[in-house]
Amino acid sequence: MKLGFIGSGDISRFHINALLNNKFNIEAIGTRPGSSNCLKFAQSVNLSNKYCKNGWKEVLKKEVDAFCICVDIDETPNILFNTLELGRPIFVEKPI
Repeated sequence: MKLGFIGSGDISRFHINALLNNKFNIEAIGTRPGSSNCLKFAQSVNLSNKYCKNGWKEVLKKEVDAFCICVDIDETPNILFNTLELGRPIFVEKPI
């Protein structure tokens, strides 16, 4: 299964490692446009070639089967509502 991953905070490492260990393919990863933290995170999990420098909106444009959203609670609703419009499965790390 091809996933779009949105997030790069502390909890993201737990979730992305679980996904990779269970043979999910991360096809895109991003957060805020130009996020150096997200780029470093992507590099640390060998996904720098999947980093979306234009942020989470770029992740949503990728051809993936599902999305994983692991961002700050304040940003979650906006990203979630945009993702819901795509009609694909979504894992949201935080309850909202």
